[in-house]
Amino acid sequence: MAALEGGVAACAVVSGTAAVSMTLMALAGVGDNIVAVSTVHGGTYHQFKVLAPQLGIGCRFVPSNDPEDFRALIDEKTKFIFVESISNPKYTVPHFEALAEIAHTHGIPLICDNTFGCAGYFCRPIDHGVDIVLHSATKWIGGHGTTLGGVIVDGGTFDWGTHANKFPQFHRDGGQEGSGEVSL
Repeated sequence: MAALEGGVAACAVVSGTAAVSMTLMALAGVGDNIVAVSTVHGGTYHQFKVLAPQLGIGCRFVPSNDPEDFRALIDEKTKFIFVESISNPKYTVPHFEALAEIAHTHGIPLICDNTFGCAGYFCRPIDHGVDIVLHSATKWIGGHGTTLGGVIVDGGTFDWGTHANKFPQFHRDGGQEGSGEVSL
């Protein structure tokens, strides 16, 4: 999956829902927020609208596809921007390059659910600035319902060390200056 998407590593999980929730919980915590397009899959919308707040994580939904509307909702507690390559069910396509520039300017990754990108066949978001790609392997990859699965692909493009203070959970010293050491 990493090779198909142009990433450096991938992690298989039990479902697409698990891929979304694991990514959410790995990157955000109590008091943080995320910015997501409002046209995400219904299960993802539910996770961000209902379950994330139960974990103390807010979600700011963007009702349009305009990159500037995403920029307007980012603050110092925002941990990532979330889009879908081809949204389900609205079939909107984000402007990856513009959103990547906005995310990276704010020191956060751009995350894309590429389930409808068919394992990189139709779309390879990492080639356009996305940092992390998720899949519900249950759909295209797994034969549309014959098996359950999900995938998280790291593009290897986001510099977690530069943003250690924003993501201390990935650093042995809790994000203190000068460490740059990742403890995975």
